[in-house]
Amino acid sequence: MTLFLYSTQTSPTNPNAIYWDDTTLTLGGSGAAASGTPGSANVLPTPAFAPFVMAQGQREDGSIVHVVVPGDTLDAIAVAYQTTRDELLALNNLTSRNFLQVGQEILVRPPFTATPAVS
Repeated sequence: MTLFLYSTQTSPTNPNAIYWDDTTLTLGGSGAAASGTPGSANVLPTPAFAPFVMAQGQREDGSIVHVVVPGDTLDAIAVAYQTTRDELLALNNLTSRNFLQVGQEILVRPPFTATPAVS
């Protein structure tokens, strides 16, 4: 049997700080019958993997723009910049979180706007 565990973190500073202690696997209910030949491994799809995204820094105008590299996801970008997927969707007028292009610029924070001095 293969058991996949999944967890999320609020801070990407230590992606290996998840531990499963004192856990048990308990089967309950009627469940489903296993498919395949008895004694053989069932082949399941490999879970998706999103690599760690490094924040790319601030530009001279105060804006933050992330240039998409292979493997980036909108959720991983949001975590790297401590924002949310919904905020990134709104800032970039995106309708789908599922499609990013390598080299695409994702606005994370708009440029600073100068406020007129009061005299």
